[in-house]
Amino acid sequence: MSINLETKLGYMILKNPILASAGPITDRYEKITRLVDMNVGGVYTKSVCLERKPRNFYMAELRGAFMDSEPCLYIEEWLERIKISDSYKYAHNRGAVLLVEMDVKNSNEVYEVLSRTYPYADGYEIHLPHFKDFNDLPQAVRHIKSHDKLASVKLGANDWKAIKDLINLSMRSGVDAIHINNPDFPGLALDLSTHVPIKMINLKPVLGSVVGWITGSAALRYYVQKNIYDIKQAYPEISVIGSGGIRSGKDVFEMLSVGADAVALCSVAILEGFEAFKRVIEELSKVIIELNFTSVNEITGLLLKELFKPGPPIQPSINTELCTGCKLCEVSCPNNAIRVINNKAVLDPALCVICGLCYSRCRFGAIKFS
Repeated sequence: MSINLETKLGYMILKNPILASAGPITDRYEKITRLVDMNVGGVYTKSVCLERKPRNFYMAELRGAFMDSEPCLYIEEWLERIKISDSYKYAHNRGAVLLVEMDVKNSNEVYEVLSRTYPYADGYEIHLPHFKDFNDLPQAVRHIKSHDKLASVKLGANDWKAIKDLINLSMRSGVDAIHINNPDFPGLALDLSTHVPIKMINLKPVLGSVVGWITGSAALRYYVQKNIYDIKQAYPEISVIGSGGIRSGKDVFEMLSVGADAVALCSVAILEGFEAFKRVIEELSKVIIELNFTSVNEITGLLLKELFKPGPPIQPSINTELCTGCKLCEVSCPNNAIRVINNKAVLDPALCVICGLCYSRCRFGAIKFS
């Protein structure tokens, strides 16, 4: 069955919605070319900045998440490592786009980065938390668009009330896309949260300080998805990129269905290797087929019209042929409405409050809401 993975990002057509996110996986030409060979739709370069920052111990795998405090690359080092003209040509020859993430403070710094790179990039992304004067954002966007490049901004997931003003400002500034990422506030983890053997634990912060940003956690993805939904409800015409906690084709499908036009991955490639991108793209195609769709275009924003539709409460039904008697539903039911009798789950309708937990816990599809 033929699947069309193309998606639209601003005015650009991507061959698929999978992007490599800015980070340690995109900080060298050799890494960018490997990612392009994984058939990604595009690559965000490692973020570039105009000041030198110390590069210390800045990454750690936690149980169920990832933590980093990796700084941006000073532009001279960035140019040497990225080899921007070579990266751009390599990407374009294989149908991928190259996007530059900028860790800049104002429109003057945007202009300086552009002046040294603009022939070799398809778009530029401003990391909003580091931008000092939001009144200067319209000028920064104008600089980008004056070179006919895609202009996007990136900010961390948060409560809609907390980021709504920034979204509105970005829209008034004329951006082509908004990138919602992991929350932009630090977390704290001791080495006890890692996979280091207990005998080697010294009960110190994993990054040598209390500052570290949490990524790669599935829990963070749900905050990102809520922000994507909020943005698309307010501005259905804007392109949105989502990133954070994406590890499978199912994760990509879900983020697309709530309104993302593209998704960006990083932590999964750090933990599994670059082949993770190829796996995720293949899994996305399989999920699309299994759910009877034929294209990314069909599923993008699929739930925008379906979410929160009111309807009467419906009690679950149990397919005893599929039930294995594993007791996950019985153990978790908050109202003791399900008991496993003779290795089959039995529902007591009088006790069921229709919370839905049993449905999400069943690994065999034996419980459903009609």
